[in-house]
Amino acid sequence: MKWFKHDTTALHDAKIEKLLMKYGIQGYGLYFACVEIIAGNLTNENITFELEHDAEILAYKFKLDTLLVEEMVKYMCKLGLFKTKNNKIFCYKLASRIDSSLIKNANLVKIKQQIQEESRRVKKVQDKSNQTRIDKIRLEENRINNTMSNIPYKEIIEDLNSTCNSNFRHTTKSTKDKINARYNEGFSLIDFMKVNKIKAEQWIDDTEMNKYLRPETLYGNKFESYLQEYKRKYKDESVSTGGMSEREKKYFEEQKRNNGN
Repeated sequence: MKWFKHDTTALHDAKIEKLLMKYGIQGYGLYFACVEIIAGNLTNENITFELEHDAEILAYKFKLDTLLVEEMVKYMCKLGLFKTKNNKIFCYKLASRIDSSLIKNANLVKIKQQIQEESRRVKKVQDKSNQTRIDKIRLEENRINNTMSNIPYKEIIEDLNSTCNSNFRHTTKSTKDKINARYNEGFSLIDFMKVNKIKAEQWIDDTEMNKYLRPETLYGNKFESYLQEYKRKYKDESVSTGGMSEREKKYFEEQKRNNGN
């Protein structure tokens, strides 16, 4: 084979770029030198696309370290630039880039058909893998959406507004994000109501602190410490109705029924 097609955009191929990132121009030069050697051995009587030179010969030819050459060629195979079979290295991509002298060769036609079939098989596997990944993402999104739809944003903010005589909206994104973060940590509706209650008792008559009776502060990173303040005051070592208003008890009992407790 006298020549093969070489794209001027080869440098931008993702696999070639990875080869360059790892081995620089040495890797790039060795790859195309190997391709040239394989192409140079192609004739009508020899349609194998096999690299007949081993690492030692390549290293001697290009004045490189033998172990480095072996490492680079293995990496090329890992990237899919070459194929391996029975400890031999092949470059079947050349089948689509040969010169006109070999186009009608029956063996080449058969090899090209095998390559096309392999490409279709690989694409089918990739498509299936991609679809599986997409399905997993959708399932996770549905799980998150279902979880969020079960979070009682409205009840939490209604209790806050009633306890602190405020007028916050449960639909505000920043408020929902804070509540959602605490729910993901395992806290429940009744925990929010306890925090609302204890901080209202402490801050509502304090002109310096009552401005912090808001979701941004109450449901932030100090949420658990506020909850502990409630438990210390009402001796709430476990989940109980100690110190709750009638409305809080109602929510608590509804939650117990919903959880099957």
